[in-house]
Amino acid sequence: MNYNAIETGKRIQELRKDKRLTQGELAEQLQISLRYLQKLESGERGGSIEALADISLFFQTSLDYIILGREQNQEMRSQLLEIADNLKNAAAKL
Repeated sequence: MNYNAIETGKRIQELRKDKRLTQGELAEQLQISLRYLQKLESGERGGSIEALADISLFFQTSLDYIILGREQNQEMRSQLLEIADNLKNAAAKL
């Protein structure tokens, strides 16, 4: 399976629409420019690792799904969400 910026953009767009967010709202939440998000969703530009990681965290899904379209099993997803919450809580204490 190879990386395809257009397919990655479609997945990001689908996740955004599932949350009923506009591109502007999502860009604001992710602290990226609207134009950058538009280019990501259209596949005109590939995302930086940082941006893709932020997107996966925001939508609580895996980078594998965002980048390659691979679904993760539910048990692993639950474990990863728990780890992410623990890291978030630890970071807040710093």
